Amino acid sequence: MKTAVDLNFSPSNFYLPALLLGQLLVAAKASAISPEQVRTKITTISPDTVLTKTRELSVTEDRIDNVEVKSEGQPFDAVVTQSGELTSVQEDIGQPWIVGFGVKYDSGIYKDQSSGIKPIPLISAEIGNFWMQGLTFGYYAYQSNLLQVSPLLQISPGQGYDQESIENNSRLYDGLEDRKLAVDAGFQLDYNLSWVDISSTLLTDVSNSHSGLSAELRLGRDFNLSDTVILAPSISAHYHSSDFNQYYYGVDEEFGTAFRPAYDVGAGVEYSVGVTTIWQFTRSWSVMGQVSHTILNGAVEDSPLVDKGQETSLILGIGYAF
Repeated sequence: MKTAVDLNFSPSNFYLPALLLGQLLVAAKASAISPEQVRTKITTISPDTVLTKTRELSVTEDRIDNVEVKSEGQPFDAVVTQSGELTSVQEDIGQPWIVGFGVKYDSGIYKDQSSGIKPIPLISAEIGNFWMQGLTFGYYAYQSNLLQVSPLLQISPGQGYDQESIENNSRLYDGLEDRKLAVDAGFQLDYNLSWVDISSTLLTDVSNSHSGLSAELRLGRDFNLSDTVILAPSISAHYHSSDFNQYYYGVDEEFGTAFRPAYDVGAGVEYSVGVTTIWQFTRSWSVMGQVSHTILNGAVEDSPLVDKGQETSLILGIGYAF
């Protein structure tokens, strides 16, 4: 299940009621039992009904749980209070398609390279077990109440320095080629607790661009400030192998010059903190803003190509769900 941080910035829409299923959920929740006991109770009453996810929402002072189940193979979604009061039980038609447009500003880390503002697509979709977030494509190979496992493919254009962004007639990048588009493949594990969402990703280059490895561990949580506003803070750590760092920040021996000495970066870890805000101002339209700050590894900061060891990014966008 993707989160707001991944640009899923519109709630799903549900239509057909399922009253019998609602009665089962109310009976289970009224007992104030754990999600595992809810699952056992529901499957005892209706063996074909499977509890697939329980999600705590902080909408009011009273705790509210969003519960996803399957009955006779059909997915349903319900919102139930801690006291067992049923607020909605409806057929889950799945994740809506979201298509939008945004702009991204990066403060930049490279010497003599302009930062500027770039347009970016905002795309989110789920079709069965397949999902897409921007230029990342995945498949839910395993799903449970707490854990989702997805093999994925990620396309990363526009990383690194390029000749068109050179400022002040700098010769720092003479003889160096623009960094190529990278395509990475790997796995993502999402572990959802009531108080935090934990996501870990492992990727390797399959396009022969940087030929390196990357790994990420992220902690985040979505706060529903109202029926239409979501706030999603997160912190993360990113590991990059020596091949990755050398491709984007290093200077190979053959390209070393008097003003650009050869430099071997090595592997390292960088850290990020960010927050995303989403406002759904109509049934279909939402706007979002995201700000993040990254602290680079010290060895990256010491590269002759790098100007500073910190970078701030800002994204503003609008999306339409259908």
